Amino acid sequence: MRKRTQYLNLNFSKTVSIFLIVPIVFFSSFSFPRPAHADFFFFSYILGGILIANAVYCPLDVFWGCGSSSGGPTAPTVTVAAPAQPTATLSASPSTIDSGQSSTLTWSSENTTSCTAVGGFSTGGATSGSVSVGPLTTTQNYQISCATAGGSINSNTATVTVRVPTVTISAAPDRVVSGGVSTVSWSATNVNACTITRNGVAWQSLTSDTSRTLSSSAPDTVTAQTTYVISCTNNASSSAIAATATQIVNVTSSFSEF
Repeated sequence: MRKRTQYLNLNFSKTVSIFLIVPIVFFSSFSFPRPAHADFFFFSYILGGILIANAVYCPLDVFWGCGSSSGGPTAPTVTVAAPAQPTATLSASPSTIDSGQSSTLTWSSENTTSCTAVGGFSTGGATSGSVSVGPLTTTQNYQISCATAGGSINSNTATVTVRVPTVTISAAPDRVVSGGVSTVSWSATNVNACTITRNGVAWQSLTSDTSRTLSSSAPDTVTAQTTYVISCTNNASSSAIAATATQIVNVTSSFSEF
């Protein structure tokens, strides 16, 4: 009598020919703890003599079924994608300007529903866009706040640095007798050019250096009260006055009482 039996597990399908009804199972190894497994060899015999019909190697997790030789079937790998994180960014261009100029703010965001400005400008609720701010006369900081599914997120802070012009003028002495000489001194920063008038008439025309500063002095003969006015322009306009300063030199009588 010939019977064909098939053994199946996750890793193989082997056919064993058994010439008698009862097979002999030989444990080649057995180990604990869980999952305990044994290594089996299946034999068949005939007429008292052992005939190896097909040596089938089966690492068997006891009570848990046949597995791989490394100790059981490999569990499938499940990859769970992390939820997309909301982001919000804000930039200013140009980030440094002269007093009286404007800058453009540009913002963008991801995984947000709306964005609002934190002071100084308006986004209209848009999650991305740009807007002009200015003219500015002082340095400003800007930020946006965007709504998300779980709350809100703030962007970085965008700073617009404003270069404020400074200008000074002085005279020494500022009181002279008629026909006396006074030395007029001046200086300016963050300017392109300056003009000094003497009683409303142009007296000095000045151009700044590469660092956009200027300073100098000049003597002047004063015969009557004289007003000196320095006026400077910057990058906001070549004609509009960005900064100005005034100095008056008075004339005293030549007669002195004792």
